[in-house]
Amino acid sequence: MYRNLFDKLKDGPLKISILGSGNWASAISKVVGTNAKNNYLFENEVRMWIRDEFVNGERMVDIINNKHENTKYLKGVPLPHNIVAHSDLASVINDADLLIFIVPCQYLESVLALIKESESIKIASHAKAISLTKGFIVKKNQMKLCSNYISDFLNIPCSALSGANIAMDVAMENFSEATIGGNDKDSLVIWQRVFDLPYFKINCVNETIEVEICGALKNIITLACGFCDGLNLPTNSKSAIIRNGINEMILFGKVFFQKFNENILLESCGFADIITSFLAGRNAKCSAEFIKSTPKKTWEELENEILKGQKLQVC
Repeated sequence: MYRNLFDKLKDGPLKISILGSGNWASAISKVVGTNAKNNYLFENEVRMWIRDEFVNGERMVDIINNKHENTKYLKGVPLPHNIVAHSDLASVINDADLLIFIVPCQYLESVLALIKESESIKIASHAKAISLTKGFIVKKNQMKLCSNYISDFLNIPCSALSGANIAMDVAMENFSEATIGGNDKDSLVIWQRVFDLPYFKINCVNETIEVEICGALKNIITLACGFCDGLNLPTNSKSAIIRNGINEMILFGKVFFQKFNENILLESCGFADIITSFLAGRNAKCSAEFIKSTPKKTWEELENEILKGQKLQVC
């Protein structure tokens, strides 16, 4: 039994596990795998949980472990050899000190339920989690941040990472930034070491609420920007939507979470993420095509055609 992560470090390096296998999870696995390999604080092997799916008749687990590439969601990008994929949750979570959640918001609840219901999964009492999932969880007329939902479900502290990040840009090692929000300063020190690289700079703040609100609500703003593009509306109209959207984002935080530190908008998770998302994000692309398509295509059809089966980012 360890009191905290620093207590655990006295007995050896920390074990990192990733839950998720989409393009963002795969890009982040490259970041985390690189840092795990080069930092004495962490075990070299990083375990990665993926659903047991097949690509051209071959198990995704085997593709990642043998070819070191996610050929479905991040084709052409080599992953570090210390990333080891598993389809069994217990193999990934048991004995892990650091849990990184990168599953779409709409699937987070079901993944947590699998963890909670499994008799073979044991989460260490000193373990810490971080959410890279953007969105809110709504249950019984109550809205929760993803980090709070994870924390309440697993009874461990959970921070949040969000920022102006296109997965392929990060995977190709183009310079990017991200923001980590958390209330535990000791955890923030560790999480910064997990993610920070010369091409992926991390800034830590104490405002988890604002970091997650920005990450979730920018999805609505970028959908509206895509509608503008689909309707061929001028830049002035799009600018008005963005300005009003940011004002509503601030008001949303104050009404539903009783606070919103507007300085956080100057971090990567704020204005920068909104700009990146409407310039190159999946929501803007799909919403523009939704307006233009004739005959009208469903969102599911657009996800399959444009996103290759990935899901839109929703709240």
